Amino acid sequence: MRPAAPPQNEHHADRTLFLASVLLIGAVFAIGVTAQSVIVLGIDAVSIGQREVAPGFDVGIRIAVNLVCVALLAFGSTWLHLFSRSLGSFFLFGTTTSCLAAAIRTLLQLTIGVYDDLSTALSDALITAPVCVVVLLIARALVMLNRKARTAEQAHQRAAIRAAEALTSLQQEELRVRREVADALHGTMQQRLVLLSTELESIATDIKGFAPETGVSEPTDSDTPASRIRRVRTELDSMREEDLRTLSAALYPEALDRGLIPATRALTARIPASIPVQLFTEGFPSPDNLDASSRLLLVRVAEEGVTNALRHGKAASISIDLTHDSESGNPTYGLSVRHRGVPPKKPINLSGLARLRRRLTDLGGDLQFASEDDGARLVAWIPEPR
Repeated sequence: MRPAAPPQNEHHADRTLFLASVLLIGAVFAIGVTAQSVIVLGIDAVSIGQREVAPGFDVGIRIAVNLVCVALLAFGSTWLHLFSRSLGSFFLFGTTTSCLAAAIRTLLQLTIGVYDDLSTALSDALITAPVCVVVLLIARALVMLNRKARTAEQAHQRAAIRAAEALTSLQQEELRVRREVADALHGTMQQRLVLLSTELESIATDIKGFAPETGVSEPTDSDTPASRIRRVRTELDSMREEDLRTLSAALYPEALDRGLIPATRALTARIPASIPVQLFTEGFPSPDNLDASSRLLLVRVAEEGVTNALRHGKAASISIDLTHDSESGNPTYGLSVRHRGVPPKKPINLSGLARLRRRLTDLGGDLQFASEDDGARLVAWIPEPR
């Protein structure tokens, strides 16, 4: 059974490789046989019209005859698509083509005068035909090896595409869950806390100034039930206004859907006012064409950089720079966080940034953290989506 035909471009590549291989290998054999005949074996020179030609012309004629045989073999076998046939069909048509090429070579040799008698020419043809088959076998083997390598590369590419699609799917699912949880915290949870706070205030008002058992008026202080309830209410309000909002923003940063610049501005707004913060966005497109997962990843890098600057770097000031390199062959989006303060201890440990770096490298980007004389700089970049 004939193998299934490969795609047109692959078929063309196989045909070109097969033709080039037969021509090249056959030419090497042709020149080698001529050199052996003239130099090593000392066969008589070609005679044309009972006159021996000059040695140089003799070699040229022999090479020309052999190259004609090689050309017939190469183009004939390529026209018959021997490179894409089954092994049995290859031997059938390959042997036939080789015999025809050898026969034509013999006729040319007899006509030109390379051989004087038919028996010697036929003996030479019986050697030439198997050599032609060997040349075809070598060329076919090269095509098979190239096809195997191409198949392996295609399998690798398909695996890489599947991995990229799986990663994208996971990132989209992560974003969906983050958004749902953030919305639930910001909406449902906050509403329930507001209702609980209101109910606690109502209870505190009802029992204010009365003893819990006798109902007799007593001085109010920090130990009265009303005061204790109000403290609980204050804690709930604080948790709702600060902790839940912070947790919601951590899950899905504010303004993320509007672009990296608004999301980064929302991040800088949470930094204590006592620490000067600069945000540089010159040349950065707004809105950008980053997808939500890539944008979230860069915001996470900025958050990690700010956290490290405040916690470990004792930052006196922080600057965040958003960059967009559209001039190079591979456009990128970049983000750097620079702080003035205490430089990190060497050797620098990236343990806290390792997960972010892995995710960036999965997308074709990278992350670097470097110590400077008066602080440190965290730099991350990611390829621009195509």
